[in-house]
Amino acid sequence: MAVVFDAASRDLVETQSSSFSHTCTGEDLILFMWYAGYSYLTSTPTYGGEAMTKHSTNVSSNISCEYWYLTNPPTGANDISWTINAAAGSDGYWGQFGAISYTGVETSNPFDEQVSTNGEIGWGASMGNPVPSVSGSVSIGLLAISVGTNASEINTADIERLDVAGQSYAYSGTVGACEEAGSASAELNYTISLQATAPYTFQCFSFNPAITGKTRAIEYFYDIYSGVILDARGHPVSPWEVKANRWIKVTGVFPPTSTKYDSFGEDPEVAYIESVKVRRGGDLQIKTSKGDLGEVILARAAGGATA
Repeated sequence: MAVVFDAASRDLVETQSSSFSHTCTGEDLILFMWYAGYSYLTSTPTYGGEAMTKHSTNVSSNISCEYWYLTNPPTGANDISWTINAAAGSDGYWGQFGAISYTGVETSNPFDEQVSTNGEIGWGASMGNPVPSVSGSVSIGLLAISVGTNASEINTADIERLDVAGQSYAYSGTVGACEEAGSASAELNYTISLQATAPYTFQCFSFNPAITGKTRAIEYFYDIYSGVILDARGHPVSPWEVKANRWIKVTGVFPPTSTKYDSFGEDPEVAYIESVKVRRGGDLQIKTSKGDLGEVILARAAGGATA
């Protein structure tokens, strides 16, 4: 399944708390919201009443940007609700929120590459981040910049999903978003013309495309012959990268007496990871819904008899 742009929206900060509408459409959705300004959020923002997850904060000089996301958000027109720590317009707290959504994302493991930069940018300067992604995915760049009345023109060589429009308020923040089709050499770029030097942050992501044809997405595959854990693309996963609350499938053992089950829940190949512990030296211990990983292997060999 390909990752596809869904929608983008923005909101001008004019009060201490408010909301703005964003419409999500499709399946395997992810919604991003980010804030540019001189304040910070005092509570978790929500979309359609569902709490978003904070991804990161990027600070440059006197401008701060917070990044929040929600996987599998409700579809249709819903409000993103937010609260900042000071009334907008007081001592230069004007700012903006941006929101952008994509379909076709592997929501159990949405992020592939992630790169962030920040600093000061001046007249006619450019910023760019190499953000490689696989075919069928996209790379996106979320910009936050302190421009206010200093913005004269902002252009992008990539697909612009949310234009950067300067506000008429001094000391304000504004947001923008660009996109590039997935490739190993993808690089997101903004070229900016300003009337004065301004601080900025530029957060870039590429997404893992949704895995189709599975009742539930399996994130890890344990090859019993090599003893290596692989991700859904067949890449080795280090012990420190294995996370709980994921599905793992045992491969490499299929005795003639084994039974293949149609039901995902009964399939002896598959177990749900409940906890992960990495000991010194990288010794990985995985506890699953069917016991430890060794018990899953025995269940697999016995066709589910001991599951």
